[in-house]
Amino acid sequence: MSNSVGAKKSSLKIRLAEESDCRFLWELANDPSVRAQSFSTDPIPWENHINWFNKKLNDKNTIILIALDEHDESIGMRRFDLQDDKSVLASVIIKKEHRNKGYGTTLIEISNRFLFNNYDVEVHNAYIKPNNHSSIKAFKNVGYTNQGIKKVNEEDVLHLTFTKKQV
Repeated sequence: MSNSVGAKKSSLKIRLAEESDCRFLWELANDPSVRAQSFSTDPIPWENHINWFNKKLNDKNTIILIALDEHDESIGMRRFDLQDDKSVLASVIIKKEHRNKGYGTTLIEISNRFLFNNYDVEVHNAYIKPNNHSSIKAFKNVGYTNQGIKKVNEEDVLHLTFTKKQV
């Protein structure tokens, strides 16, 4: 399995997360606009993040990818949590200063290709808050199918899916 995958539409690359990415991911996750779109909106304490990160980094059912721009600067992340039914749940975050430049769509596209080419996964289920218009647009740009509104953690979310056949 390769640690780097090139994008066809830009110079965006991805690599598997390493221990040195802990602070970057904590800062990304604690961006106020990211917290507002998360199912848990409270800021994440550093100690909690370290424990979570170490657990996820060593979990065979979790894949954390770091997005790198043309200067190899970390600009985002994509996390996949593999489920027993050959599906996956994921999150995607782009640094604030790099948003609305197409990186989200490209990151979703290349990380999906990486996921479906390297893991026994059939479908990705995306659950997005209805007011997160930029995320909805990015997922739809990649070809996700709208499955309607679903309740997750007692919240109405838009359920989008993408299957291995679409890669």
